[in-house]
Amino acid sequence: MSFYIKKVQLWFKRNVSPVSYEFKPNRVNVITGDSSTGKSSILRIIDYCLLSGQPMIVENVINENVKYYGISFSLNEHDYVIVRSAPNIQTATEQLLFEERTGFPDTIATNMSRGEALEKMNSLFGYYPLTFKMGRKKEMTNFRHMLLFNYLTEDIIGTLNTYLDTRFFDDINYEKLTDELFKQAIGMDEIGEASLKDEIKKITTQISRNTTNKNKYDKEFSKYQTNVEKLIQEAKTLNIDFSIEKSSDIQEQCNKLKAELAIINKNAEKSRLLLDNELRRNQTELQNLKNRLAPYDSILRSYQRNANNLKKQDDSLKTLDYLEQHFSEMLLWDESRQLFDALSKAQSEIKQALEEIADTPKLPNEFEQERLSLNKQIIATEEKIKSLQEQMKQSFDLILFKKAWRLVWDLQNLKEPKNECLSPTQLTDINDKLYNKQQLLLEKENSNSRALTQLNDCILTYYTAQHGISNTYNSSIPKYNIERQSLELFNPDNETRPIKNIGSKSNYMFLHLCFFMGLHEQLLNIGSEVPDFLFIDQPSIPYYENMKKEGDGKNLMTDDAEKLKYAFSLINIFMDRINRKEKSFQIIMVEHAEPSYWENLNYFETRYEFRNGNALIPQSINNLK
Repeated sequence: MSFYIKKVQLWFKRNVSPVSYEFKPNRVNVITGDSSTGKSSILRIIDYCLLSGQPMIVENVINENVKYYGISFSLNEHDYVIVRSAPNIQTATEQLLFEERTGFPDTIATNMSRGEALEKMNSLFGYYPLTFKMGRKKEMTNFRHMLLFNYLTEDIIGTLNTYLDTRFFDDINYEKLTDELFKQAIGMDEIGEASLKDEIKKITTQISRNTTNKNKYDKEFSKYQTNVEKLIQEAKTLNIDFSIEKSSDIQEQCNKLKAELAIINKNAEKSRLLLDNELRRNQTELQNLKNRLAPYDSILRSYQRNANNLKKQDDSLKTLDYLEQHFSEMLLWDESRQLFDALSKAQSEIKQALEEIADTPKLPNEFEQERLSLNKQIIATEEKIKSLQEQMKQSFDLILFKKAWRLVWDLQNLKEPKNECLSPTQLTDINDKLYNKQQLLLEKENSNSRALTQLNDCILTYYTAQHGISNTYNSSIPKYNIERQSLELFNPDNETRPIKNIGSKSNYMFLHLCFFMGLHEQLLNIGSEVPDFLFIDQPSIPYYENMKKEGDGKNLMTDDAEKLKYAFSLINIFMDRINRKEKSFQIIMVEHAEPSYWENLNYFETRYEFRNGNALIPQSINNLK
């Protein structure tokens, strides 16, 4: 970025010609003069023209005489002008003139609002805004926040611990955002670093979640495979053959099994009907056979009963036969002999009757054959009935049928676990992405670390070159503390604890110069968004009391005079280093001291002296009121 202020112009309320103050690039443009001549107001006018919303221009003498404030500047080899009406009771005007042109127009006509101008300046400066929260509201920074690093004001140049004048801007946001603005300025991209860390966290979380999902999926899939195998084995016990190799096979096998079961059920119904009819026919046949066999059995029983009775009678006569055979051996009474004779007679009659009965014809052979045939038919029919009943039972085995439908149910509820894991290709890609992000983060962290190291190296360059700080601290090492926004000195043998106080304002003035010179060299090295411009307000502040005693800077005490010359010489060294790097930079410095303090420094040029009646507002105009 190449930025420098070409001209500051004031238009007055009275009908007099405008007053212009011109400045050169690659120079230390000095405005020197007495106190109360408006030197420091130059910075406030520049800041107001650079779109400040909180004007700090002195009302008395300056604001009361000026109608318009204008600034002409060059930015990246293009010329622009901004003109604003003077603030009304410290209130900035919202409308202004902003044009790309070489000189100021003859007639001032506003063409945009301050908000529009800020947006345009952001674009011209290539400024990348930061977004931050202020309470519940979100705010955005703009290019003006970078001006914090362009103003070394009289309020801070000799202070102990203040290196950035946030109060100058009269905006609490500057105070709260100083750390982030500083990091942004010197190229510490902590927002980018945080963003990378967040991305890495998301990627590692994704990989971790994938690992968890993979373990869960593997476990569920193993269980799923076990269930599949179990169902296949169950199907085999039912004489059903199927296989499941992929998720889509499940529904296909369910449909197939349902169809088979429907066919089995249909066939079973048909089979049961046929068997039932056959069973009924055989049961009827069995009854018929039994009915036919009944008479045969009845006759046979009667025949056998008669035969048994005859046999019993025959057995009873054997006693009489025995008595008859041995009668002669027996000694009987007359009554006994008479009884025996009667029995013998009866025996003869019975034997005759038995002989007559014995002559009765036997049952015919056909009778027994028919009876046996009927018995065989009955036994065969009973066996057939038993077989038919078994067939009916087998034709519809309720237990097997329930098992089959249970198999269908289990198949329907069998779901292959959803694989939400990354594919090997995706996992490779995401691991590559993680590695790349980690490398970018490492580079970013190193870059952020280097940014502060490089800044401190630049500051050390000027600290080594200066001769104004007390000799006690010559070997000290300066390091900038971002959290405290302070340049701290460390003893070489103890770089953990800074030196708390280095004494005089003169020492701190030199530290401020070393900081700003080192800061801007680093900003130029990295091509920062901060304009390559610096306003320095009175390095002679530490010696001001002595100046008043000696006549407003003409005859400073030798030691103070030497130190002030060292300060100007350090600024000149900075300009020389920048130009040797073929870069451009502009400094505008206001001073109390006489030009003799810098007249031998090649980059210094006294642009205006506000002495002997000369002032920012010419005495001739001020006297008109």
